[in-house]
Amino acid sequence: MTTRIQEVEDQTRELTVCLVGMPNSGKTTLMNAITGGNFKTANYPGVTVSLLRGKSKAEFGCTLNVVDLPGVHSPVAPSPEEELACRVIEGNHERVRPDAFVLVVDATQLERHLKFAGFVAKQGKAVVVALTMMDLLRQSDQSVDVEKLARALGVPVVPVDPRTGGGVPELVKTVHAFADAPPIGSALARLPDEPVSAFKLIRELLQRSHAVRRAGRLSVGMDSPTARIDRIVLHRYWGFPVFFVVLISLFAAIFWAAQPFMDLIDAGFSDAGDLLLRVLPDSVISRFLAQGIVGGVGAVAVFFPQIMILFFLMTLLEDSGYLARGATLVDRPLSYLGLHGRSFVPMLSGFACAIPAVLAARAIPARRERLLTIWIIPLMSCSARLPVYALLLSALLPAGSAWKQGLSLAGIYVGSLLIASLTAGLASRLVFDYRKPSLLAMELPVYRTPRWKPILRMTWARGSSYLRRAGVPIMTVSACLWLLSN
Repeated sequence: MTTRIQEVEDQTRELTVCLVGMPNSGKTTLMNAITGGNFKTANYPGVTVSLLRGKSKAEFGCTLNVVDLPGVHSPVAPSPEEELACRVIEGNHERVRPDAFVLVVDATQLERHLKFAGFVAKQGKAVVVALTMMDLLRQSDQSVDVEKLARALGVPVVPVDPRTGGGVPELVKTVHAFADAPPIGSALARLPDEPVSAFKLIRELLQRSHAVRRAGRLSVGMDSPTARIDRIVLHRYWGFPVFFVVLISLFAAIFWAAQPFMDLIDAGFSDAGDLLLRVLPDSVISRFLAQGIVGGVGAVAVFFPQIMILFFLMTLLEDSGYLARGATLVDRPLSYLGLHGRSFVPMLSGFACAIPAVLAARAIPARRERLLTIWIIPLMSCSARLPVYALLLSALLPAGSAWKQGLSLAGIYVGSLLIASLTAGLASRLVFDYRKPSLLAMELPVYRTPRWKPILRMTWARGSSYLRRAGVPIMTVSACLWLLSN
């Protein structure tokens, strides 16, 4: 009887599990797969800059309180986000007390990602290694013997594919089963915190264990699809034309792809207003409902397709891995203005919303460049201004000229980017202590085929947030203006 009660208590116990690992290892995607959340993911490093929290889905049969930590390259000389993650790992955070860690490791870069494992394993908490990027490993004709790797490391190892959910139930069950088994005395716990020494020891450990079969180099070869694409998009002369074509195509698509849906929504709300006027008795209340309320909702909803297309294409660029290339392209021009190549992604994110863009700017390593980027992000044209631009361009430019409208819209956004950049250049000399920006050292992720379900889910999350935050005030103001004018 006592044993049965103990088993029930173990199954109902809620553990706090922290997802740790290097940037762009797939932690947040795994977080979404475990919790069913819509936390932002992207195919470039530095997306997670704060603690993300959620509960595991009920279908796994046990409850985990999951915390996604910012990516950490090394506990030695950490950035502000890395320092936050290290405080949680060491148990020094005032609100998060982890019971176990899931070490998220890119299977194509085992030595590089496992060099951080020693710092985690020394904390006296259970550690489970989650191997991601297994599809890329198979494409490169490599393989990992999971059982041999687990024996060599001294901790459980579970291969997962967070983008499809493969292996996630097994990971949750493994974490719950090994929650009270800290890796004391394991090979991971004996690794030094110093990254170079840890890298060498991990490489020797993998060679002795024969856990990894490598037919060739794991790095991106000169004939790989990523290398062939980069020879064009990062070309000295062709890189910028491709970059501007991508941006102009994005803004043109906002018009020509959204126009049929906008016409349909406009006609629907117009018919709904006419129907109310015909059905209800003629009075101030009926006209207010038909023209003030329905018209106000229609004024917001008619631009919803453009907002959704903007968010969809931005998410597509993030997921494909192209945005990291854009950061390398604009690094030199931005350096003349006191900015950094990493400033590009937060500035571009400011076209969608300034708040997450400011949070993304926290991933910039240098404090001066980080503050300067945060200072100019409000100058970017966010999505709340898009309906105004679309309305003006539709009135000034003839119908059916989506490319002209798109080019004009691109000019507006590029203009805001230039104004923000010039402001940064002046501020870097007049307000901030001017010095030459630090050099850009940024991991270029492998190009990946977008997964449409996460992209659509993220697009809907951003679009619905726009409706809640911007739509309600616009609708309210529209109704108030109708009352004042009538």
